[in-house]
Amino acid sequence: MCSSDLACQGETTSELDQAVNGESASELGQLRNLVDKKGPPTLVTITIGGNDLGFSSILKQCFVGGTEACLRAASSLYNTVTTGGASLIATLAATYQAVKTAAGDGTTVVVAGYPNLFPQPGGIGTALSVTYQCPWLRDSSFAVVPFGPPVSPLLNTLLATLSAAQAAINDDMTAAAGQAGVPFVPIPFSLQGHELCSSDPWIVPIGLIGGIEGDRNLGHPNVPGSAAIAAAVGSQLGLATANSGGGGGGGGGGGDRPRQTEIGRASCRERV
Repeated sequence: MCSSDLACQGETTSELDQAVNGESASELGQLRNLVDKKGPPTLVTITIGGNDLGFSSILKQCFVGGTEACLRAASSLYNTVTTGGASLIATLAATYQAVKTAAGDGTTVVVAGYPNLFPQPGGIGTALSVTYQCPWLRDSSFAVVPFGPPVSPLLNTLLATLSAAQAAINDDMTAAAGQAGVPFVPIPFSLQGHELCSSDPWIVPIGLIGGIEGDRNLGHPNVPGSAAIAAAVGSQLGLATANSGGGGGGGGGGGDRPRQTEIGRASCRERV
């Protein structure tokens, strides 16, 4: 399989056709250039929308403010994508349609959903484990004890709210894909057991130094995470996938050897 990664972290849907973050051309511009040089790709995968909702800001609130602040931010996000979901759906549908147009006739455009970034809620064991791995999810109303950060009684409520908000985002993406006439591939559990705040995360951990340095990889899948996402998408599309760590799109193999292009959820790259 020949693949091209045109993805970039930190961009909103409005920036998909703008050259930002040091790019010489926008993602859609790069896709058009690719089509001009090599013809339309067989498959284009895209994941976008989280930055429109300010998800990086939400993670920052969680890191700085602890469980209570994180729960308020997660609840606000849930309300936005449920009661105010119509606006996001319309924006995403228009974005997917723009990608279809740029990709050209004969290209299959697939929308890949977001994986769960945090573990699912559980009992006290889950709360203890998450707090140990991510001490910034502390209960700020309690004094710090010598044994480590205190476990917030709201932690499992927070995990449930985050899970519900991410599910609602994927629901909006599903609706938008339907409006644009492109398939949607759900992958909520593609990182199960390796989420943020697990003992072996396949997501780049949030940290103070990286935040100060403006590391845009924070909160995004690392190489094993990207490979797992690619495998999850590829399996649903009936494609064999290679563990290339290329990001959220499925790979290719078999007899037809599709040429794939990925847009969304990766570092800013121009590898065509």
